Amino acid sequence: MFPACRSASRNCARIMFTLMAVCLFASFAGAQTDNWIGSTGVWSDPAQWDSGVPVAGENINIGTATANSTDDFSLAIAGLTLANASDALSIADGVALTVSGTIANQGSISLSSAGTNTSLLISGNVSLSGSGKFNLGSAGPNYITGASGTGTEVLASANTIQGAGNIGNGLMGFVNNGTVIANRSAANLFINVSGANFKNTGTLEAITGGNLTIQGPANSFTNYNSTTSTLTGGTYTANAGNIYFAGSASGIKTLSARVTQQAAGQLINTTTGTNAFSNLSSITHTGVLTTQVGFTQPGAFSMGGTLTILPGAVVNVGSVAQIQNGTLTGGQWVLDSNLNITGAAQYIDTNNAMLTLSGGTFKNADGSDAFANTLSQNGKTLRLMNSAKLTLFTSLDNAGQVIVGKGCKLIFTAGYGYQQLAGQTTNDGTLVSQIAINGGTLLGAGSVSGDLVLVLDQATFSVGDVGKSALVQVTGTYYVFAGTTSTGIGGTTVGTQYSQIKAGHAQLAGTLAAPLLSGFTPTVGQTFTVLSAGSVTGTFSNTTIAINSSEHFAISYPPRSVVLTVVSGPAAE
Repeated sequence: MFPACRSASRNCARIMFTLMAVCLFASFAGAQTDNWIGSTGVWSDPAQWDSGVPVAGENINIGTATANSTDDFSLAIAGLTLANASDALSIADGVALTVSGTIANQGSISLSSAGTNTSLLISGNVSLSGSGKFNLGSAGPNYITGASGTGTEVLASANTIQGAGNIGNGLMGFVNNGTVIANRSAANLFINVSGANFKNTGTLEAITGGNLTIQGPANSFTNYNSTTSTLTGGTYTANAGNIYFAGSASGIKTLSARVTQQAAGQLINTTTGTNAFSNLSSITHTGVLTTQVGFTQPGAFSMGGTLTILPGAVVNVGSVAQIQNGTLTGGQWVLDSNLNITGAAQYIDTNNAMLTLSGGTFKNADGSDAFANTLSQNGKTLRLMNSAKLTLFTSLDNAGQVIVGKGCKLIFTAGYGYQQLAGQTTNDGTLVSQIAINGGTLLGAGSVSGDLVLVLDQATFSVGDVGKSALVQVTGTYYVFAGTTSTGIGGTTVGTQYSQIKAGHAQLAGTLAAPLLSGFTPTVGQTFTVLSAGSVTGTFSNTTIAINSSEHFAISYPPRSVVLTVVSGPAAE
């Protein structure tokens, strides 16, 4: 049944013609377009449209600013467009809207069931494009499903589909290129596909107590290979909600997708009723696992991608495949909790991975740290974060990148120290022991508890982080045999606007640089104390530093300090 026509002869003729066109040409390219011209209203109101109440087979275009339309009767149309982010369409309780063409959604579409089946029906293969949202609501039952009942239709979506309801209802295939979010507490969002399958290249999320359940015939979830127990492609986030799917008895043994489990959320294998990663043995180079849910497996564990073990997670593996001959390789390791090696003890003397210690470490079954006693070389990235403290019982040579975060400490026991051969050290915490910079750059706002030595011409000490000034404390002697000391100048306040080294003593050579920060240009007569010490011996090799063509810094050595004074004229050659 159609709503009453405003002109029986013209509209009924148009209805008959449209129905014939839909029957004979299911994807007829020349379908008429009906444009919404109102603001808030229902589809059955002819005053809201430029061509009257929509009829079957038309393209529907909702493009007025802040349009708020409600489809209050069931209808089969060709294409549907919501052109603006502020445009909204609500499909009313009990209504079924059938679409056979593209749905271009930049706004929001909502299924608004109040207890009666409310549906978006897909006729043929349909694309749901755009950056809009599709809201399934919470009351239900709300369905996005196939119109024919044969299960052959496929919906490919780039939208964000969210709420509680059913995508597929066993009568449609689904390709997710956007985001599907189960965000209704204690409610379920089902992806229930037919034999036309489900493929995820986008993101699936279960948050705020919502549950997302993937269902369908055997092997219809094409991201999961039940023969190899491998999850491939897409992103899966279980954050205070669960994602359910039917896996093999082994769950996920190999991960080649991006997965986050936190705030009691997890991926659950409905075949066993347990966490899907109970038998995880491999994270490939495309795999990312961030987990607050631990796992235990007695065999070898291979990690070529990214693993973040969040606080509270207990991870036990028999051995780590990426520890070979004392060298740690692999992708990115972020240890907020320990990774426990339960088999034969393994030790690391060379780090060639991207390793972040932020509360955890590699622990052997006997309680020993897998590298604190043996680590002597860093060739890639070693980071200390979240107030972590690492005490080494060997000297450490760095040719890669070492980052000591704010509140963190890298400590060397008596007789051992830190030597940078190349690369970069960023110290925003504390380095404890003698620090020798032979090459590369030391920067940051942290302190050195001990001596700091610049050894060779290739060495640079940049006081402060990139583009920022700092006041850096060196409790011992600041020895400069060669290289460059760089103190940024971005204003007149020490520490926050211009950099200063505060040392127990200073023995100087090499070159002094003073790069300008944040577009600052000092004025003639201003002074900047860039080094203060209990005593100062020696001088830098340069006597001036260029500012611009009309002024420069002159370097002077009042008692126990180094001062830059702005004077007129170009710097000396």
